[in-house]
Amino acid sequence: MYTRKVLAKSRKTRPLALVAYKTACERIFQVWFLVSAGGTYWYLFGKPSPFSLESVRPPGPLELDREKGSKILKQGECMRILYLFRLQEREISLENLDAIVIGSGMTAAATLAKESAGVPPKQSSSVINFCCCTTTSVERVTVKKDQEDVEVQAPVIISNCGVFNTFQKLLPAHIQTKPEIQKRVNMMRPGRGCLLVFSGFDATQEELGINSTNTWLFNSNDMDAMLVLKQKNKLVFQEVCTPLSNAYYLGSHLGSMCSAEQNLERFQAEAIARNCCDTPVKNLFLSGQDVFSSGIAGALHGGLLCASTVLKHIVYIDLLMLKKKLKRKKASGADEQVKKRL
Repeated sequence: MYTRKVLAKSRKTRPLALVAYKTACERIFQVWFLVSAGGTYWYLFGKPSPFSLESVRPPGPLELDREKGSKILKQGECMRILYLFRLQEREISLENLDAIVIGSGMTAAATLAKESAGVPPKQSSSVINFCCCTTTSVERVTVKKDQEDVEVQAPVIISNCGVFNTFQKLLPAHIQTKPEIQKRVNMMRPGRGCLLVFSGFDATQEELGINSTNTWLFNSNDMDAMLVLKQKNKLVFQEVCTPLSNAYYLGSHLGSMCSAEQNLERFQAEAIARNCCDTPVKNLFLSGQDVFSSGIAGALHGGLLCASTVLKHIVYIDLLMLKKKLKRKKASGADEQVKKRL
């Protein structure tokens, strides 16, 4: 009797197992078919990639001279000041612009420029000290020129100033009070401020006994003992930065290190879906850390997401294809070197 019951149960479970197996195979085939069809459509009818192998160049040489290094570090700020000077003198044409980038949105600006002209912009910031003039959509930006306002028009406005600065300071008051704007702002909390200490030493890191790394975990709260300098006589410069410094020099909201707080609420599924590069204001897009995550990598991905939204083209696929091309090129170069040695 026991053997018959076991055989009967096994006969009943076999059809269920076969059905589950067939269902899994069908789903795998559907996913494979969709990926293949999408890839084929992308290859045949997709937009041309804004990236190319010609844009990739090896890193420049390490500059150890202080004066030359200072010039390189100040180059971006000099470009920004030079651009404003030209804007004030009206030496450049402000008409027929494709996009206006507010803030240091270099990733989005470079990707858009590569898509249109093939040459990335040299300026790290296109427009500074502005306010948006809008009713239902953004079409122009007003820039302060001495005591008068200069309107700069473009079909696309990209803000890399953060959610709070964009929605609470740059938009007109009657737009800020709209429910959809307030709902977007209330999704996030302002980031936290901190105290920064910048120290300069006339010595190498080997002489100082420090490693070039970020330390995020501490096994003690005795920071004085952990940060004591082994070569205090090598200290030649030190400056302290407070949240007030960030607010004054960087224009950060409430002097925070990052515009929005990196808490668990921000990375919930609904918050991620709602916190996109599109905004309730037509033709206004967000870029940078607030649409992805904090840090350099987060700002980079925020720029790529913004460029994909503006272009209506997933640039991540182009980057993946570029990565494969670079790998093949590197492999072929290595093979050629091996052949030469032989």
